Parts: sequence; C-alpha cells; structure tokens
Amino acid sequence: MSWTTSLVSAGADVSAGADGTVDVTLDGHHARYRLHRSLRSPRPAEVSAADVPSLMQVPHVSAKVAAALARRGWSFATTDGSALLRFPDGFTWTTQAADRPEQVVAPPRWSHGMSRVVHAFLATAAATPPTQTALAELAGLTQARVSTIVRDLVRAGLVSAKHGRPVVTNRDHLVDEWLKRRRFDPIVTYWSTPGDLASALDTARKRLPGPVIVSGDVAVDARAPHRRPGQLLILTHAGSLAGPGMLPMLSAEEANVVLAVTDDPVVAAAARDAEWRGRTFLAADPLQVLWDLQVATGTDATQSADDWHARAVRVPA
Repeated sequence: MSWTTSLVSAGADVSAGADGTVDVTLDGHHARYRLHRSLRSPRPAEVSAADVPSLMQVPHVSAKVAAALARRGWSFATTDGSALLRFPDGFTWTTQAADRPEQVVAPPRWSHGMSRVVHAFLATAAATPPTQTALAELAGLTQARVSTIVRDLVRAGLVSAKHGRPVVTNRDHLVDEWLKRRRFDPIVTYWSTPGDLASALDTARKRLPGPVIVSGDVAVDARAPHRRPGQLLILTHAGSLAGPGMLPMLSAEEANVVLAVTDDPVVAAAARDAEWRGRTFLAADPLQVLWDLQVATGTDATQSADDWHARAVRVPA
C-alpha cells in the first residue's frame, strides 16, 4: 500500500498542486508541503533544516536518515509505502500508526526553565544561533539544564541542533508553541491614575526599586504607533505602586496601569531602550509584548495582538 493510499484510508484529503506542492488535510489538521523528489535517499549529513513545511519523497530511508529528517523538520514518504508527515500545528502522522494518529508535540507541561530558554532563544536567534552557554546566562540556568532542555526541544521537533546550538526550523510554529505552553506567573496588581499614561510611567520609575520595563500597548506605540494606548503595563522584579495618585483596582478592565512583578531574568535581559512621548525607558522584547497583548483588554485588543504577532514572528528581537 502506498503512503498516499494509507493517508486516504485514514480519512485524509490529499491534493497535489501544479506548483510542486501537496495539500493534506487529516482530522482537522492541514498542511501544504513543498514537495522534493529524489532518486536516492540523502545521507544524514546532507539533511538541512526545512524552513517551510516540506515533504521529501525518496525510494526508501534508513532509521538514521528518518531520524535526521525528523530532527530537521522534514516530512518524508517512500515509494515502498512508509511516511511521516509533520503538520504545522505539531500533529504528526505515520504509516506505522495509520489507524491511530498520535499528537507529537513538545512536553505537555513546560517547566519555567523551558519557557525561559525558548524565550531567550527566540529573543536572540538571528543569523548566528546562540550558544547554550549564552542561553544559560540569559535564562538564569545551569548549562547542564539548558542542554537537557535543548535535547527535549529537538526531540519534540521544535528546533534542530547544529554543533550543539539550537536552530530555528519553523519560527512561526515555535512562537505559537511558546505562546500556548509558556509558564509565566507574575504577581499582578491593577491601578488607576487620573493622569495620563506618560505621567504614570514617571511615577512608576520613581516608586519601583528595580528596572521598569514597559510592555503592551505603550511598547508597541513606541516602536510602531498603531492606536492610542489605553493602558500602561509595567514589568519589574519587586515593588508596589501604592501612593498618592495611584488607586488600587480589582481587575484589568477597571485599570489603566498594570504592574506585573516577575523574577524571570529573560524579561529584563531582552529589554531594550525605547522612546515615547519624550521619555527614554526600557521596553520589553517583541515576544514579551506579544504575550502581554494577548491578554490585554479593549475592543480592538485582538486585532492589535494579531498585527503585532506578524511583526514579532517575522522579525527576531
């Protein structure tokens, strides 16, 4: 039985495009693969990272080549009927389990350490992948712990590895997984001030003992003005805004200032200088801003998060 026949038997819709692509829809999961045909199987060292969903069709693959393809983000199919298809949402289908597809994703419950390492990686990954030593320093973890986390991420298919360094295979997918699974538990308090948000930022910088990092709408407005910010979100490692001109509130909907106290070292390490309304301050990195926009209030908060999502995914911090 061919791999396409196995897919159809499992209830999949398979359609080949004239542009060298193959569309597969199975159990609500969809992928459009860039199809690569070869008359021979590649050697493991010849397998490069797949930057978009890609399907390699070859006569056969060995266990080592199959493992190399999986690590590098490839799907593959052979003329003798074997196949492994990786979908952008993390779902994986194989002919060995055609009657019972399984979800193959990152560990179901990310630790704080994994969340921090992925954040540090996404915030620094550019032309040169960061070393595990650099990631350990940013995330406040031991190198041994980071090494274990990187192995888990490679095993889950979220990154590949090159000379021990994690390498992005699909940035969009990795960001989405981080957004869904991140462990981030700041102590959040809500405040209301009768003054404008710029004055509230001045007050926060005077009252808080640690670094004042601005996220959410104000951070977006400082980088790419898009709408009038309605709320100031501040990240710091200690302190309170209690005092004249700051009234504590019960919920985000009632507040125009939100204070989130966190010990996550990546938040501070990835922050960068920004300017807004004549003030220079630390702004959170694009991924942290995206995280905070997802839980923001306001009638157009969802649109704002979607717009920023495209920017944060496509442009490394």
